[in-house]
Amino acid sequence: MARWQDDLFSLALADGSEQEIFDRVALLAQELGFDYCAYGLQIPVPVGSPKVFMVNNYPEPWRQKYTQAGYLGIDPTVRHGRSSMSPIAWSARDQKGHRNFWEDAAAHNIAHGWCQSSFTRTGIGGMLTLSRSSAPITVNELNQNESHLRWLVSVTHESMSQRQVDRLNTATINTKSKV
Repeated sequence: MARWQDDLFSLALADGSEQEIFDRVALLAQELGFDYCAYGLQIPVPVGSPKVFMVNNYPEPWRQKYTQAGYLGIDPTVRHGRSSMSPIAWSARDQKGHRNFWEDAAAHNIAHGWCQSSFTRTGIGGMLTLSRSSAPITVNELNQNESHLRWLVSVTHESMSQRQVDRLNTATINTKSKV
């Protein structure tokens, strides 16, 4: 656990882009036995058009299918994550609703996963999803890795949200200075 905490603290304190941070998160996810990693963030301003940032290492065909099919609007994990910070583990083959979504995910080797949301006090919401193509996630695996998973969610959200807020603040300052 100590090495993991060190890795996460260095991640939180590191300079670098969202992509560089995500690449480090993806490596830590692989250490936990996951093939893929995705992080999405929503900043609730402006109210009429919240800013959304997403990054993942899914196969390109799945990214295209997800976008073309409008899966962001029906993805059950995203729906859960928008209203709850409780983690969920899932297997695509066991899901009852949104069969097309789950069948397409499994066809792209996204068969089993775990996700959890995090929210800042200012309403910025983010969700980290870890997934893989083989071996369902067991209760024993969750119990063994729970602290690592929760740390990873927390540090990822803090790192990513801070960079997005900094980017918005910089854009606002630059806009005001042009006026």
